[in-house]
Amino acid sequence: MAFYNYHDAHGCFPPAYVPDAQGRPMHSWRVLILPYLEQRAVYNAYDLNEPWDGPNNRKLAGKLFGDPFHCPSGPHMGNSPVTDYVVIVGPHTAFPGSRCTSFEDFQDGRENTIILSEIADSDIHWMEPRDLDFRKMSFVVNDKGRPSISGPHPSGPMVVFADGITAYNLSDRLRPETLRALITIDGGEEVVRADIERWDESTGKFLAE
Repeated sequence: MAFYNYHDAHGCFPPAYVPDAQGRPMHSWRVLILPYLEQRAVYNAYDLNEPWDGPNNRKLAGKLFGDPFHCPSGPHMGNSPVTDYVVIVGPHTAFPGSRCTSFEDFQDGRENTIILSEIADSDIHWMEPRDLDFRKMSFVVNDKGRPSISGPHPSGPMVVFADGITAYNLSDRLRPETLRALITIDGGEEVVRADIERWDESTGKFLAE
């Protein structure tokens, strides 16, 4: 919902990061959506003129109300600054970098494009402008050897698509080429989410082949 409310206010989703004068990532999308997560006080205290880990901003690490960036089943709860949620950054994704994307950019269909995912064993600070890199990640679900969409759930890690707020578990039976197609916004692949949707009475919706 925070992504959608941000889009309503700004005409696009937040960029993956805000760069400094040299083009280096300086602030994360997670900071930009704070006002839409009932975290206005933290956002107002955040200084956009210094890096995310600057002297003022580092004091805000544990100031969030609740656990907006923590998976309830994950290891990082309470005052942990580590996030369990990432976007996928890179060319042809919903988050190409410092440029933002709008609904009109999703040529493959918003219902067929992942915008948010879980990541297991994260070491990413919630303020840090770092996420999964499309050019370096594995497209194997729960890959143990490389960064991937992954999580602690027996039914598979959860992702959210650009057409709504419903979360889906990804089965490890999902082919890498299918997952790759679900991440791009304009790849032209003939992959339709509805064709791989499955239902389990205990876990809910999941995607498998």
